[in-house]
Amino acid sequence: MTAETTVINFDPNMNCSGNMSTKTIRMTFGVWDYRLIKEITVGGNGAGFHNIDSALMQLYEDVEETGIVLKRESDGETLLCEDDDDQGEDWLKDMLIAAEIIAIAPQEWPKD
Repeated sequence: MTAETTVINFDPNMNCSGNMSTKTIRMTFGVWDYRLIKEITVGGNGAGFHNIDSALMQLYEDVEETGIVLKRESDGETLLCEDDDDQGEDWLKDMLIAAEIIAIAPQEWPKD
């Protein structure tokens, strides 16, 4: 692990017995040397890859009509990527080069 890595307490009890936790997923998309990093928050009692898949579906719903813009760090040039072949979230999966659950929090219950 590097000095930049923060270890989160991924308590499996927050994802079982009907507990509904909130997870933040950081996803990096890449085409050639163009990149886009998105952080998506998902809820529910799923764990592991299920959360990443949920984040991809949510992001696809948000960008289905507009596409996503990736940026090249070296010169700031941008690249518009769209779902031209109507692949659905598989279009995003093809560009996904990294995904990580970076935060988990218990469900906040309404106060009486």
